[in-house]
Parts: sequence; C-alpha cells; structure tokens
Amino acid sequence: MRAFARSRDTDRECDSSLGPRTGAEPPPVSESLDSCGSHAERLGIVGHSGLQRKLLHDLQRAARFDAEVFLFGETGVGKELYARFVHECSSRRCGPFVAVNCGAIPEALFESEMFGRTAGAFTDSKSKSEGLVAAASGGTLFLDEVHELPRSGQVKLLRLLQEKEYRLLGEVKLRRANIRVVSATNVHPDNSIRDGVLRQDLYYRLNANLMTIMPLRERPEDVELLTDRFVEKYSREYCRPDRLQFTSAARRLLAAYPWPGNIRQLENLVRGLVCQHPDAIEVQADDLPIMQRQDGDRRETSEQSMNLYCLSFQEAKERVVDRFEVDYIREMLRRSQGNICQSAKLAGKNRRAFFELMRKHSIDAEEFKGGSDEAMEPSSAGPNKPR
Repeated sequence: MRAFARSRDTDRECDSSLGPRTGAEPPPVSESLDSCGSHAERLGIVGHSGLQRKLLHDLQRAARFDAEVFLFGETGVGKELYARFVHECSSRRCGPFVAVNCGAIPEALFESEMFGRTAGAFTDSKSKSEGLVAAASGGTLFLDEVHELPRSGQVKLLRLLQEKEYRLLGEVKLRRANIRVVSATNVHPDNSIRDGVLRQDLYYRLNANLMTIMPLRERPEDVELLTDRFVEKYSREYCRPDRLQFTSAARRLLAAYPWPGNIRQLENLVRGLVCQHPDAIEVQADDLPIMQRQDGDRRETSEQSMNLYCLSFQEAKERVVDRFEVDYIREMLRRSQGNICQSAKLAGKNRRAFFELMRKHSIDAEEFKGGSDEAMEPSSAGPNKPR
C-alpha cells in the first residue's frame, strides 16, 4: 500500500459467521454495546470523563449500522483511533481497515489510486492496480482530512457513496463496493463548505453519523489516565526498569494546561520525559517543559503589570480592558476556527458588535481558519455546528 494509505487486518481470529455483514441488519445489541470496552482499551483510547464516555457510547451505537460516520476534531485528538474503534465495534471488524491520508493523494492520481486502474490505462501504467476501495472490501475505508480531497475527486467519491458502484480507470465494467466509509477532518465543516473546499452535497452524504471529538482541554479529568498510560507504554518500549512518577503539583499542572496539541502533545511530552530522565523516579512540576514556558509568560505578565502603575487610573484601566478584549476575541476565534458568526455566539454578542471589536484591534479571522479569501462573511447555508 502507498504512503498515503495504511491497511490493517484484525490481529485476532474471527468467526466468519459474524461478518463482514453487508446488509442493513445490525449485530445484536449485547454483542455491539457490551463487548466494545476491550476494543477501546486495546486501541489506547483512555478516559473516564462524561464527554469521553458519551462519545464512545455514541460511536458504539453508530457502529452497529453500515451508515457513514463523520468525525470532527482538532489536530492531535486521535481521530484515527476512534475510526478504528468504530470498525472494531462493527460487523465488519473481521475485514480490513484501510486509512487514507486524503491530503497526500495528487489530484492527477486520485481516480487511479482510489478506484484502481487497468494495465495501460494511462502512460507508464504497465500493471493493473485494484485501488483503495478494493483493498478495503468487506471492511472500513477511513478518509482522513477528507476536506483536502481535490474537488474533482469529491464528485467521484460522491457517486461511490450514493450508488456503491465504481469503475477501474480504463475499464467499462461497473463494480460493486462493499465498504463502510468513516471520514474525518480537523477543520470545521461550516468553514470548509463556505470556503469552497468541501462540497456541501458530499458533506451531507458523509455525515449520517456526525461525531465531535472534544479537545483535551475540555476533559482535564482524563489527563492523569492518559499520562499514566503513556508512561507505561514508553517505559516498556525503552526498557526502563522503574516507571516514572509525577508529584501532585506536577499532575495538577498537567491537568490545568490547555494542551493546544491535544493528546499527541501530551504523549510526546511524556515520551520526552521518559527519555530525558532515565535515572529520575519522580517528576517535579519544574521539570515539565510546559512549566518553563508558563514561567516565561508569568514574568512577562509581571513586567506588564508594573508598567501599568506608571499610568493614570483611567489609562491603566483602558489598557487592561484592551488586553482582555484582544485575548478574549482571539480565543473565541480559535475555538470556532475563524468562524465569526460562531465566535459571536460563543461570546454572547451580536455579530456586528463582535466584528467591530475585531476591527478595533486589527484581528484577522484568516489567522484562525487555515486560509480563505472570504473569511469575513459567514455562509448563509451550511450544516449546523457539530455538538
């Protein structure tokens, strides 16, 4: 399989009578909902927060049927793990799981790589290739960062989803597709549709089951469990005789940190600590790289506070209010990935008033939404914000 696709068959024995099921009949509820906890643990999906438990429950229920699942979440939340979880909880769990990085497929090669090709279908095509759809037959095709698919490829994918049919490039005969599609994106669908990156009709076809994976900062009670899991993983991988321990102060700091890189950032931090402190048994708060960055922020804040006392009361107050407005507006835009309407709703303000504050402080929504030429006007139509 090519660099942009990864295929993994299940590593355990499967009863052929269980799947893959291609009809609409779901497996028994007890089989689906009662036996998936082990799948989550085996895949490394950890957490006991209410948000995490609800997400897993919703994914388990969606997995029972063969309809598409659409995952929305920030970078680093583990979207592929949740896609694998859906696969493992479904009747297709004995089939292959093929993960595709949509942004890595060149537009000119999309049809050939996705649907396959015959020998001689185009110049330098000397051999036949079955393609990714055939590789996922009987299992799950995971389209990661689906918004990065070329527009021409999105049209062809839409037909595959609607008709469950496709053709190899250079072949006339239609083939039936026996796959379940799970897709994911780290860009809010409203933004992708508004910017013309994601076709609206394709999005509506992909989001039969729309799931939002909450960022780690929204479920701080899961940080300790994740930290311990990563310590165990890398202690075993790097053959450390003693497991790294964290003081109470260090654990409090880890739980309070906003984790802009989400679980991936936490994992890499723990991995680095295991490597950098081979003889240490206990990690102090001062040993954490995030603590060192926050110390720098506190020093800068202290210096700014001292400067305020050189001003009159009114001037100091205006400066503090301005600083708060800038920080608050930027945070709302970051949470909504540059969507001004959504930011205004989060702030409880009228859109025009929110926009005037942006203009007052020269804040550009482009900075938060990944680049669009029409960032300042919201779409008049589009899907509701995932919840």
